[in-house]
Amino acid sequence: MSLIHPSSCECLHSGLDLFSVPPTQTAVEEGQFVEIHPLASLAPGAPIEFAISRNSEEYLDLFNTFLHVRAK
Repeated sequence: MSLIHPSSCECLHSGLDLFSVPPTQTAVEEGQFVEIHPLASLAPGAPIEFAISRNSEEYLDLFNTFLHVRAK
């Protein structure tokens, strides 16, 4: 079987691995959702900008980031 990368090893799709105990994620201690509002009021043709500040202890999870838009 040819592999995509020379350093890559074979593995099974996790959906087919029915009998082993999956690993436990221990890196993330807690999570939270935070509402962030635009910096300025909305105007026709103007960009919508957000300021997202964080410290070195926080991680921004873009996979679980949501943008809720209500338009008329």
